[in-house]
Amino acid sequence: MAKCSELKIDFKHYLTYEELTDILKKMANRYPDLAKLVSIGKSPKGRDIWIVKITSYKTGTDKEKPGFYIDGNTHAAEVTGSMAAVYTIWHLLTKYGEDPYVTELLNTRSFYINPRVDPDGAELFLTTKYRRTHGGRLYPLSEDEWKREEGIYEEDIDEDGHILQMRIKDPNGDYKVSEKDSRLMLKRDPDETGSSYYRLYTEGNILNWDGKEIKTAPRKYGLNLNRNFPAEFFPHPQVVGAGPYPLSEPETRAVADFMRLHPNIGGLLTYHTYGGLLPRLFDAHPDQYFIDQGWEKDYAFIKALDKLAERATGYPAVSSFKEFTRDQKKPRGGTTDCYAYLILGFMGYCFELWDAAGRAGLGKYRERGGINFQESSLKEEQGLKLLAWNDEALDGNGFSNWKAFNHPQLGSVEIGGWKKFTIRNPPSGKFLEEECENAFTFSLKHASLLPSIQIADVKVTSISTGIFRIEVTIENQGFLPTNISQLALKKGLAKPIVVEIEFNDAELVTGRKWIKIDRLEGRSERLPEMIAQPSASDRTRKTVEWLLKAKKNSKIKIKAISEKAGTDKREIKIEL
Repeated sequence: MAKCSELKIDFKHYLTYEELTDILKKMANRYPDLAKLVSIGKSPKGRDIWIVKITSYKTGTDKEKPGFYIDGNTHAAEVTGSMAAVYTIWHLLTKYGEDPYVTELLNTRSFYINPRVDPDGAELFLTTKYRRTHGGRLYPLSEDEWKREEGIYEEDIDEDGHILQMRIKDPNGDYKVSEKDSRLMLKRDPDETGSSYYRLYTEGNILNWDGKEIKTAPRKYGLNLNRNFPAEFFPHPQVVGAGPYPLSEPETRAVADFMRLHPNIGGLLTYHTYGGLLPRLFDAHPDQYFIDQGWEKDYAFIKALDKLAERATGYPAVSSFKEFTRDQKKPRGGTTDCYAYLILGFMGYCFELWDAAGRAGLGKYRERGGINFQESSLKEEQGLKLLAWNDEALDGNGFSNWKAFNHPQLGSVEIGGWKKFTIRNPPSGKFLEEECENAFTFSLKHASLLPSIQIADVKVTSISTGIFRIEVTIENQGFLPTNISQLALKKGLAKPIVVEIEFNDAELVTGRKWIKIDRLEGRSERLPEMIAQPSASDRTRKTVEWLLKAKKNSKIKIKAISEKAGTDKREIKIEL
């Protein structure tokens, strides 16, 4: 049990919307100098879409610092992401002032954390037996249209509290029972005959069945919010669940508007499940696309970030197109991270939490076959390991043994299989808490790489009586450049740094009160992949100057403002 001072948060338990709202409000109230809870919009069913803005407000407002965006539960059924986001909030708030790393982060950075992008869909998943849920409302068919379709739809027909699978004997079936464990269903070999074979279906009733062919009914809840963002959007039905047009849904519109209205955001992590990996740009293109578009510096950074992600999480970082797209002839788009990069100019990752197969000893994501690995077609050795892990680690509670049932339409069937809190999400308990504990560190490391401008030096020189030269050196102390990405430069998204001078009892001899600096490099520009040979020049800093007519003891204020790298201020007194 983790404690937030007097507030107890059970990270072994999935939070309903009411519980989530209550905990977010209590954390914000408990830490008013660090957290502000805001609603960025309403779901179709009237639920608030919450974001917690986290920074040390004693050291400046959230928009005066480089920002990092985190969300979870974009997909309704991926509720582990919501818990990982809440854990990240809790860690930042409770460790400030105790952990020097967290303290420095909140003194110099802002975090915007949205635990539940899809509150309606998550509530449907958490409070009902349904497992094939995308979004919390009917899509793409209305109730009347859906009722006129045909095929099996998921339903707990034996009323045991779970929607599982049905196996039905059929000499032309594609599956057989393992001789080593009767719970395990194996794919039938192409030339195999002479045994008992089965067909596998989702547990449920058959809509408008004619008593002959068994089809699969369309999804009742088929809306995929992570295909609804405007970058490389492919409309439904080309990409299932994408929505009729970009940002057609209030949840995605709220997220997109929030990012746009907080231009200090320079990085992103979105929590999903499952598989134990971190997919990143692009969904519709191979890595060569970075080079072809002239964004080779962004590619060098993302490859360095891949290594950092793998060290922080133990999970591989992969190209979404190359290693997370089943059919590359049918690429996907409209994702949160594509929107962030292609439209707003900053990079991020999707984090596919929870790896039951890996925990069962089947190897990590790449080792067991990557995207081609499927629970529906396990090799016998793999299936046996997964069941043994269920028996030992989960006390047998993750799998329901097959049992006979008289189906109202199909007659004699058997019902069994994996429960919904096993493969896609960890079961409540220690595994959920462990996944939350493992998840948050990478987002903090990514945030630490954001650009950060500082007024490194102010030099005052007397030129003649009453005339002074004011030299101000601005430095980017962050890893990334102040423009964040090469794409942002090429598309004109990056704004210059503005250095302002303010005074009351003085006047400028030449120039304006403000000077613009196009950009300042970060340490990322000195990655081995970035340069052909080391450069002697230091482009992380820039000195600007003014000539000022002033009296002794005149006070001068200097302010450096960068959209992505924050704001720094300095006040000096002319004492020469």
